[in-house]
Amino acid sequence: YDEAEKILRPIGDPRVEGPSNTFVYAMVLFNLRRCNRANELLDDAFRVIEEKRKEGGPRNTESSLSRTESNLLVAKAHCIDDLQERGRVLYQSVEKDPTNEYAIQIATDFMQRMEQLQAQN
Repeated sequence: YDEAEKILRPIGDPRVEGPSNTFVYAMVLFNLRRCNRANELLDDAFRVIEEKRKEGGPRNTESSLSRTESNLLVAKAHCIDDLQERGRVLYQSVEKDPTNEYAIQIATDFMQRMEQLQAQN
């Protein structure tokens, strides 16, 4: 992940290449246990998405922005230690884009793990 971080660092800033690349970079930072930096970039990416919604135009469709926001919420959830809060953010990721199979799968896997843990107690 160290190599990937060095390669992806230039495109991690949502104001440089757009917030969709921030998702990939944030996941690398998560795997490097650098959630503080990932969260800073994710917060900025959410602001960029709101700016793009206000701008409008053919490159800023609601479906495209919602998919990006959904993916960013999944990345954010990975950096949340509180399981209840993580579940809430994963739920938001699916609400934001109900067609995002990636978000659905991550949220479903998380819920199944929580059910298993609850059954063990």
